[in-house]
Amino acid sequence: MASPPIDIRNAPPVLPDEVFIPKEYLSDIDHILVRQRCFNERIHVMAEEISRDFEHGNGLAVVVLKGGKYFSDHVLTHRMMNAKFEYRTVRATSYHGTESSGNVALESDISEDGVKNKHVLLFEDIIDTGRTLDAITQHLLQMNPASVGIAAMLDKPERRTVAGIDSFIKYCGWIIPNKFVVGCGLDFDGKYRDLQHIAVLKPEVYHGK
Repeated sequence: MASPPIDIRNAPPVLPDEVFIPKEYLSDIDHILVRQRCFNERIHVMAEEISRDFEHGNGLAVVVLKGGKYFSDHVLTHRMMNAKFEYRTVRATSYHGTESSGNVALESDISEDGVKNKHVLLFEDIIDTGRTLDAITQHLLQMNPASVGIAAMLDKPERRTVAGIDSFIKYCGWIIPNKFVVGCGLDFDGKYRDLQHIAVLKPEVYHGK
């Protein structure tokens, strides 16, 4: 059984000047939720758990682009990862700026032959309303996999509108407050993906977008 996610909704904030942040981002960051060191420690645990659970083989990693790639790369290439996965990607479009449009369009390199009878693990950066993952999960279930599960870096349950998606979450790093976060693959209009901490963006940065 996977370890429960770390709930940091009420954790004391880490100020930006307590960690290294590139100077071009420093004035945009309100505070840090997950330091790089804590990120690496949690990825170590998750890689070990996923490796153990998929040691039987027949695993298919489906990575939600773009944000899920940073997370999946760290898990699947970790030294604790001994399980072998086939690898596919899916791109879901539902966001502009900070808000979801509610309509999810999918682009993928996934075929039914590649999914049938496979144990599918979806890698996503953050579970928000659940609409995007619900659309992808339902798309995959039509292809007759052996199982479908979700590995998520972050979960923001206060935003959930598709409650049924929770039953598919098998691995999760952190439960976070309802704040707009960036870093570790998460972006705002194409920026901040390369930030090596998970940070809360100042509201004035994205207001009006």
